Amino acid sequence: MSIELPAPLASIAQESGPQVWLGTSPLPSAKSLDLWLYPNLRAPADQHGMYRTVWVYEINLGQVDARQVDLVVDEACRLVGQQGRMVFRFRESKQFSIFQLKHFLGRRYGIQARVQNEFRVGKEWCVVVEVERTDLKRYQHRGWTFGILTQGVRVENLQAFFESIRSQPEGEDAEILVCGPKLPQFERYRLNYVEVDVREDLAEICRKKNAIARAATQPNLCLVHDRYRLEPGFFAGFDKYGYDFDYLTVTQSYENGEHFPDYCALSQHELTWNTSLDCLDINYLLPRQYINGGVTILKTATFRDLPLNELIFWNQAEDVELGKAYRDVSLPPRCNSFSSMVTMGIDAAYTRKILPYYAQPTLGRFWCGNSWVHRTATKWYRRWKFKKK
Repeated sequence: MSIELPAPLASIAQESGPQVWLGTSPLPSAKSLDLWLYPNLRAPADQHGMYRTVWVYEINLGQVDARQVDLVVDEACRLVGQQGRMVFRFRESKQFSIFQLKHFLGRRYGIQARVQNEFRVGKEWCVVVEVERTDLKRYQHRGWTFGILTQGVRVENLQAFFESIRSQPEGEDAEILVCGPKLPQFERYRLNYVEVDVREDLAEICRKKNAIARAATQPNLCLVHDRYRLEPGFFAGFDKYGYDFDYLTVTQSYENGEHFPDYCALSQHELTWNTSLDCLDINYLLPRQYINGGVTILKTATFRDLPLNELIFWNQAEDVELGKAYRDVSLPPRCNSFSSMVTMGIDAAYTRKILPYYAQPTLGRFWCGNSWVHRTATKWYRRWKFKKK
């Protein structure tokens, strides 16, 4: 199938410079890239920052599932090089509008966007947006800082975490920052300590995490609580996923291999106490999506610009509020399924109040549904299960 371009766009297709076409029927001058072939709608790592022109033309954003639009546009931004353009064609719908697109691009952290051209062909919009990425280099470096918060009590967990980093060849040069008491028994792991003046009675967890970010010397920052360890292949997974990210998590599990909620969303109103959802299909992004705060992976420079809210203390949903802050500047949470971590010393009772969310429920799989009946049944079953224990 060939697509005939309107005259104002035909000249763009003839320009020199690499071009990529999101879809399966590209222009002769563009490389074809089908995001739906990849987890989290994530292009291969070697495609990021490579293109002068990104065509979001065959893909009509007005017909894309509303839960995938932000992932598609986020990925389009990451395909652009230092300077480039994105060409959009779409028909507005009840779930997508031209001002939704312009809100995302105009509020987007890390880019400067300008509409180069805009016109309508029948009921469809064609919008050409010039983009300049303000600091592309930060997304091209592989160095890591791992920051851990601890009271120094979970010694076995700490050793497992440090060992899981240093035992991988790529982790030999990683920086490890500890916010907590000095641990002389772990000197062989080459630890550095972060001292921060906090009021322990108020559990100022956000001040601690922000202090780690200020002390970090590497461009990629992994903040963890002291109950995690890296799985083998963690760094290789990021080589595959790519380092063009701002705010993401990785696949997580309990020690018995059972899935641990990592890619989450609130089920109801923003910034209120309500049921959290475990989003099992990472190809979809819900309106109140956030990353479970036990593991948060960010660009160090991005996190310094957009830190945690230090008015929020422990157990006051600092991860939920951070998710909103990043979504407000068009940085949707992402999930790298090629890397994984294990949470230690707890079982499924720890997250029993987080309910599963399946993006594609069917009547034949009631347990995988998203209905009120299903959620209520799940709550009562878990109450019985864990009370029985």
